[in-house]
Amino acid sequence: MKKRFFFLFSKLLGINRQARIKWRQRAFLTPFILLILFFSFTKQAWSQSSFSLDSSITYDINQEGKAFVRQDITLKNEVPEVYAQSYAIDLIGFKPENVKAESEGNSLTVNKEQKDNKTTLRIDFPDARVGKGATRLFTVSYEITNFAQKIGEVWEIYLPRQGDIEKFNSYQLKVLVPINFGNLAYASPEAKSKFKKDDKIGLEFDKETLLEKTGVTLGFGNFQVFSFTLNYHLENPLNKEAKTKIALPPDTSFQRVFYKDIDPRPKSIVVDNDGNWLAEYYLSARENLNIKATGYAQVFPSFQRINFVSEESLYKNTLPQPYWESDDPQIKNLAQNLRSVKDVYNYVVNTLNYDYERAKPNVQRLGAKKVLENPNSAICMEFTDLFIAILRAKGIPAREINGFAYSDDPKLMPLSLVSDVLHSWPEYWDERQKIWIPVDPTWQKTSRGADFFEKQDLRHFAFVIHGENSTYPPSAGSYKLGSEPTKDVFVTLGGKPDLINNKLSADIQLITKIPLTFYQAKFIITNSGQSALYDQKALVYFDNKLVKEEKITTLLPFNSYEFYLDIPFSFLAQKTPAKISVQFVNTTKEIKGVKDQVLLSNILIIFILAIILVSFIIFSFNRLKLKLALSNFFNHRKDESNI
Repeated sequence: MKKRFFFLFSKLLGINRQARIKWRQRAFLTPFILLILFFSFTKQAWSQSSFSLDSSITYDINQEGKAFVRQDITLKNEVPEVYAQSYAIDLIGFKPENVKAESEGNSLTVNKEQKDNKTTLRIDFPDARVGKGATRLFTVSYEITNFAQKIGEVWEIYLPRQGDIEKFNSYQLKVLVPINFGNLAYASPEAKSKFKKDDKIGLEFDKETLLEKTGVTLGFGNFQVFSFTLNYHLENPLNKEAKTKIALPPDTSFQRVFYKDIDPRPKSIVVDNDGNWLAEYYLSARENLNIKATGYAQVFPSFQRINFVSEESLYKNTLPQPYWESDDPQIKNLAQNLRSVKDVYNYVVNTLNYDYERAKPNVQRLGAKKVLENPNSAICMEFTDLFIAILRAKGIPAREINGFAYSDDPKLMPLSLVSDVLHSWPEYWDERQKIWIPVDPTWQKTSRGADFFEKQDLRHFAFVIHGENSTYPPSAGSYKLGSEPTKDVFVTLGGKPDLINNKLSADIQLITKIPLTFYQAKFIITNSGQSALYDQKALVYFDNKLVKEEKITTLLPFNSYEFYLDIPFSFLAQKTPAKISVQFVNTTKEIKGVKDQVLLSNILIIFILAIILVSFIIFSFNRLKLKLALSNFFNHRKDESNI
């Protein structure tokens, strides 16, 4: 997130018998304003207990992201000797527009001074409110352009933690956004209340809620969209044909990928145990092959589907791996002392420091064990490796995601324009929800207060998943020829995908097992569309009667699924289908069955059996006649011999 810091200082001046008190209020805006009141005193300063302060701030945002800010302030004297004469606000980094102040229906004079990038607003009070318990209520309002920023398809609002909020008696923060900003994608911390006001969605935070978190992060929108072009460069150094694979960005529980094209098309795409999509290619001897994958990815604030994860796979995600030395004594000791996943996360964030000098191509990966020896030399890989190693030592499945993360960090942007410096972040297995939860300790460290543990910020686009293996498969951007860094990963934010049509087709092939008798049907379901399909059924009909439901758990784009079914052989083809059809989603394929062939085979068999039977009867009859003839002959001879 772009870091633009604005400082707002408020000074409260009170004079009585040469006594003077000075209050200061500061606000940080990155990119949004957060008012923070703290106290600083002159030599004759009165204690903070001289006044009590209550504040309510409302940010009413319009369709263009412009905020109309209204701050209601209640100032109460706690001692009789001190009163306030004026209230001053120093704004550094932006220019407020249409500044107004009023108290009890009367306009207050606002003096505006501009010096460099600092604007001072001084509100003078026309009268003295003297005495213990005397109260002044006044309002300061102004407008801020680009208060909310639209990043791709998501409107983002970020307010860092209020430093001295505990010094307020009460503090209330409200944010109002247009309904057409979309649904609330994420909020950290959770708002105390949510409400609807006219055509606005409202969120309210109180002092207790704001004290618990490092800041307020809000996002509005149904999903984020990334458009991507990825180049892969393959080489076969062998003198024979070789098979190789490349990792394509996959669907995950928080991400859906749509491919406009993969050129050239792979022989097939398979899913490994971690959920990676591996496209298979066959390269002839000494062949070089360049592959281009283009498409869109939708990233969602909450999980969209739960991929099945086996117990065996979860177990493998708790084992030591290179760079994840969960069996190291020091890491095991940390695992014993850190009780929860959040404790591990906080330890990693507080222990490691980001080293911008190492954020460059081909940097050597330190891993968990080595980064504990060099905590000031960490980049995203080490933040991720240490988090994973400690969790695995605790027996909690954890894995690495490698991919693209949208950042406005000026220290990283120039490098990303000429080379492929990607980002890595971890996921841990939530046993209660039965899903992988993404977190980002690196951005937690470098974002100055934003929360990347409780929320999915819609800026992360996964390329590969490393769970059972800490280094395989390589991510897009890693398939290069030669040692010179090249730019092979091109990702931009925003722009909804083109109309997505899943191009499905079905085919049926008849296989003869024994001519004219036993047949088998081969069903081929092909997805030539842009995205994967999940948990669908192929319905097979014999003469319009459903005979089989084939469950297809996953059908990847540019991929096919095959299954077989025996065709029944029956007497006079009574149970043999005259037509065979298969229906899958919105496509149907029908072919002529083998009823005629089976009936013909039946007739032939009957004819052959009839011939055999007639022949047997004739043979038996002739044999009987012969036997009778012989019997008569011998009887006749016997009679002659007796005479």
